[in-house]
Amino acid sequence: MLLHRINLVFHEAGHVIFAPFGRSMMFLGGSLNQVLVPLVFALVFFIEYRNAFGAAICLAWVGQSLKDVAPYIADACADRHDWHNLLGDLGWLQHEVTLGRAVAFVGGALMVVAFLWAALVLWRQWQRRSDFAFEEG
Repeated sequence: MLLHRINLVFHEAGHVIFAPFGRSMMFLGGSLNQVLVPLVFALVFFIEYRNAFGAAICLAWVGQSLKDVAPYIADACADRHDWHNLLGDLGWLQHEVTLGRAVAFVGGALMVVAFLWAALVLWRQWQRRSDFAFEEG
């Protein structure tokens, strides 16, 4: 629930940010921005700060954001919102549930991979610390 509210801020800002690029980008911009923001954080942690753990946690946030978007995709016909317009324009409304499930699956898989990566980083740090403490002892 906490991340949903944070995601919502980036989602709504995305509509404004991408509005100058046309109607479809305005509709897509909310979901796109909601996923891009944590992805940018992940890249900054990894490239700029060389912090693999921070990058892994932000990558898990990307996955969570995808899972957060998935229900909006899956109920595009029932609710007249961004994804109804996007899928309608593409002629894909009949695929709403399949697309929503696919996005949820990718998001969940990304979260698993990210948490495994974070665990590996912690394990390696613990091993280095243990090796260092053993050598000094």
